[in-house]
Amino acid sequence: ISLEPTLAQNLQGQIIERSKPPLLTLVTGSNYEIQYTILKHLIVLLSFSPKLSTYISTYLSDYRYFYTRYNEPLYIKCLKIKILGKIVSLSNCNDIIRELNEYITDVEVEVIKLSIESLTYIGIKLANDPQIDVTSSGNIVIDIIKNFQRLVIEYDMSYVRYEAMIGIVNIIR
Repeated sequence: ISLEPTLAQNLQGQIIERSKPPLLTLVTGSNYEIQYTILKHLIVLLSFSPKLSTYISTYLSDYRYFYTRYNEPLYIKCLKIKILGKIVSLSNCNDIIRELNEYITDVEVEVIKLSIESLTYIGIKLANDPQIDVTSSGNIVIDIIKNFQRLVIEYDMSYVRYEAMIGIVNIIR
């Protein structure tokens, strides 16, 4: 998808809206190479969010497509976790945070680290979003920090403690 600056803003939005159903269908397919390609393209589309934030919001209601499955390869899981952190909003943040907290108990180190990084990103995003009520986002951010404190205290794995401590520092900063 070409998102040249010369295209009109509404044309870019139409491209994103029209491409959503086929992209989501391909993400749930069984061919991992195609899933990888689609997920990488979605990450690129989501990186345009300051410019296209009204159109990216079309993906907010379909966040469950990006939950990982136990039998997916590591590279697919990592991309889905990154996307979950980028499409969070106040309406879906509790479900996404709950899902990312479950990934922290995964057996793969990279999944655990990316889950903690995504939770950190969510905390920073919610705390700095001017469109979100301060009390709502504040409670969610406090819950994320409390969860990170629990990880530091309870987990014996040094990399989990390290990532949780970095997450706390970045959110508080």
